[in-house]
Amino acid sequence: MTDRLTFPNGTYYVPKPRDVVNSLFIPGGTASGTYRKGPGGVTLFNLQGEPFAFIVDNRQSDNFIVSCSRLEDGRVRYMFSTTNQDERALGLDQLGYMAEIELARRLIHQLKEAQQ
Repeated sequence: MTDRLTFPNGTYYVPKPRDVVNSLFIPGGTASGTYRKGPGGVTLFNLQGEPFAFIVDNRQSDNFIVSCSRLEDGRVRYMFSTTNQDERALGLDQLGYMAEIELARRLIHQLKEAQQ
């Protein structure tokens, strides 16, 4: 699976729920969730299908990662940074600021390359 997004702690996310099921049977462990590319970046979903993080890719070429969550009315709320829990889940807690920015850039670039 070359279209998976892999984070520093080895957790990875795949584009479709069926890819999560398929990951049960391949070396390298089970996927931690899915992702969906949107107009402003990439949303990461946990195994329950709930959004929890967003990789920003805006018009100013800014790339960074923030936490997000679904509100009761179905909208998604985006934070200004990542929570400690999300940082641990993605392995960002061991990275410095610039390393996290570079990771976000690499992941966005990886997805853009895969689309071509």
